[in-house]
Amino acid sequence: MKVKFVIIVCLLNVTISTYSQTSKGGRFVGANFNVSGGNSESENPNDQGFSKKFSFGVHPYVGYYINDNHALGLIINYSLSNSRSEHDDNVNQSIRDNHSQSIGGGVFLRRNFLIHEKIHLFIQPEIILSFQNILNTDSLSFVQNGSQSIQRNTKTDVNTTDIRANFRAGLIYFLGPHFSVEANIFTLGATNSSRTIIQSQGESASGQGGGSSFIQSEELNQNNFDITFNFTNNFSLTDIFTVNYYF
Repeated sequence: MKVKFVIIVCLLNVTISTYSQTSKGGRFVGANFNVSGGNSESENPNDQGFSKKFSFGVHPYVGYYINDNHALGLIINYSLSNSRSEHDDNVNQSIRDNHSQSIGGGVFLRRNFLIHEKIHLFIQPEIILSFQNILNTDSLSFVQNGSQSIQRNTKTDVNTTDIRANFRAGLIYFLGPHFSVEANIFTLGATNSSRTIIQSQGESASGQGGGSSFIQSEELNQNNFDITFNFTNNFSLTDIFTVNYYF
């Protein structure tokens, strides 16, 4: 079996600041941007498969120093992901599509502590409200009893509303008057989630003894509360190191 695999990852974190870096009246804007994609393919004629995926996210923010080393800010989050996989082993054929989209926003308060002339410790409580939709569709085709062709489809639609409170801490190292490197140390978070799941299933048959079909649907409502603690957000590079630019 020959497998082809291609993946592209792009991560970008930029902060632009005006006025003196952390003094009263200073302003800053920034964005966390990431995009990734990839595909894989099997060329075995008896077990053919193909998958592809793409994800995109942008998280801009703006802040204002209301006092020296005290900043208030706004956050906006948007992310999108799509994936598709196909499989055919000459007996069963399956197709799975996944689509996810999330949008949200919130506020944060940042407090800087001077450790050294070029090193600051910061703590940042933040509250974020987000809405997410996940749509999964599965299609399966197979032959039953030697002559009856079955087509089975499943659709799952998940809508989630999250209210998340985070407490982050990290370090900032000023390389000069215009650049700094920021490192996230840990994130403590509490999330309250409200989720609605709607699942629909349908099946049709054709061929000898076929011609029948059925459709059923089910709705489920869930509420969850979680508390998480992560060092460097599970080692995500977008949160461990951020390069900032000031002018």
